[in-house]
Amino acid sequence: MDQLCLLTFASAQHALRAEELLDSAGLEFDLQPVPPGLAGGCALAIACAGPLLAEVRAVLAGGGVRPQKLYGRVGFETEWREEDWEA
Repeated sequence: MDQLCLLTFASAQHALRAEELLDSAGLEFDLQPVPPGLAGGCALAIACAGPLLAEVRAVLAGGGVRPQKLYGRVGFETEWREEDWEA
């Protein structure tokens, strides 16, 4: 099953900077609204495939951007689980 990761941010500025960094790195991702019920300081989140998470972490760290929260879900699950960004 495919894993999907969702990153939320403390501000729209952080989310847009993350978008810029990931786009420049050529990584596939979606900028989308934070789903209802999830913590986010702003209304924007970035979704990416689980296998890309290590690359996403490296690109964001290199650009000085840290997500507020990381969530994951597998396959057709409907609930997001909070994950550890440092793992």
